[in-house]
Amino acid sequence: MNSEFEKKLTEQPVRAVPAAWRAEILREARTAAAQQRLETPAATGWRSWFWPAPRAWAALAACWVVLLAVQLFVGAPAATAAAPVDAPRLALALEAKRRALLDLEVAVVAQQARPAAPRLPRGASGWLREEKGVLPC
Repeated sequence: MNSEFEKKLTEQPVRAVPAAWRAEILREARTAAAQQRLETPAATGWRSWFWPAPRAWAALAACWVVLLAVQLFVGAPAATAAAPVDAPRLALALEAKRRALLDLEVAVVAQQARPAAPRLPRGASGWLREEKGVLPC
């Protein structure tokens, strides 16, 4: 695309930067870096942990604040928390749950024990092909 320009550029001799300019550029860069170090505090301690993703940490802190507020304002009422446990009714409920789970397990085992109905071969379109005609499945 720029082959003519590149060709002329390669023909140009490379000139060295004058020593005075180089020294002046380096001196200015060093003083600017030193001044920046003095103005900016070093990222130490907790700042170095949070710096890679400050927005993510702020969002996480906001979520914790919301959760804490919900827990404080919507906590369980004192009457519900202090209600005594009715042991005999709890035992009956657990026994009924155990029986229901046992019945469910027996039904599942009985269903798995039945042989599966044989599957008929189907074509690529999902239709069952017979000798006398084509029937939809």
